[in-house]
Amino acid sequence: MNHQELIYETKKSCEEYLPKLIQACDIISEKIQMNDVEWFNIYELFLEGLSWFVSAVQGIKDVSRNELKEIDMKEFNILLKKVEETLSNKDYVTLADLLEYELKEKLNEYLEIIKRDIDV
Repeated sequence: MNHQELIYETKKSCEEYLPKLIQACDIISEKIQMNDVEWFNIYELFLEGLSWFVSAVQGIKDVSRNELKEIDMKEFNILLKKVEETLSNKDYVTLADLLEYELKEKLNEYLEIIKRDIDV
């Protein structure tokens, strides 16, 4: 498999996986708001999924600087730091808001970028 095929397959995987992460933002946020302690188990899986996505995008960018230029991983990491801080501070209301609004919006934006890239 050459680099372009690998990049394409990775983008396709991201395209399939991002909707699950987006849905998880809503599920976790809702469970936090309902004081359902199960949110934390889902959150751990969500973090693993986010880690995979970040690695996939970074891997694509490492192979080709021309790919996924619109996805700013530094900006995304700043958002993830905010999420981490709210969890550390046990500020679950803010965590739910960050997931439901900011992180979900950013993941939707990335999904659209990846879809556009695949369709080119």
